[in-house]
Formats: sequence, C-alpha cells, structure tokens
Amino acid sequence: MLHHGQCPACHDHPLQTFSGVASGSFTAPDHEYPSSLELSLAATASTGVKATKSVLLLPRTTTLTLQSQPSGLTLGLNAITAVTPFSRTVIVGSRNNISAPSPQNLNGKLRWVSWSDGGAQTDIVTAPSSAATYTATYSH
Repeated sequence: MLHHGQCPACHDHPLQTFSGVASGSFTAPDHEYPSSLELSLAATASTGVKATKSVLLLPRTTTLTLQSQPSGLTLGLNAITAVTPFSRTVIVGSRNNISAPSPQNLNGKLRWVSWSDGGAQTDIVTAPSSAATYTATYSH
C-alpha cells in the first residue's frame, strides 16, 4: 500500500499483491513526498492458523532548492511554481520536473539562458542523497 499526503488530506493507493510468494524484492514506485509504503504479509499455517504482520517503510528524503539569477523569478518544481529562492523536500532517487518559464519580467524582460547543471529549460532531475541546488540563469 502506498500512503500519500499529509492528513487530513491523506489517501492510499493499493499497489500489488503477490500470492504464494515466500521471499523476493521489488522496486518502490516513484512518488512525491510525503509518502510511505506499507508492506503486509499474510500467512496461513498448515494447521489453518492465519496471521498478518505489517511494516511501514519511510523513504529517505533530501532537499531540492531552486534559485534564479537574478533572484525573484518564478520557477517550477513538480506540480508547484514559486518565486525564487525556494526549497522542497523530495524522496532520494525520485525523478523531479524542473522548469524555467521564459520570458519573465523583472525590471525588464528576461530570457532563460541555462540551468547550473546544464540541463534543458524543462528537465527531469533525479534527487541525490544529499541536498542539491539548481540555479536558472536569465539574461536581457
């Protein structure tokens, strides 16, 4: 089960059921923070006794910061847009959409030039294990 959001606006997404499996591994789905996974194991003994155990898996998180040069422009990170600089908590290893709308007006019309990591104007970045900053440079 994928638990998503912060209550009272939280909700769950059933993911997958594995019947007759005694062991294995899986790749966690790529999802926005806050979210967590709950794994449940149901077993039936040959005597007919049934038991269920669950464990909650909390993701490792990091911080992505978006800046602009000059500061104060609007950038996008996943489903939000905000005035720079701003930061958001994301899950380590998650894929995140960053975007630099162009043109923008701040004491004149400015056009996007580049991201500090050399990526495209609208790009996908994978969240590293430690905090990261992406700077969008604009020019007249």
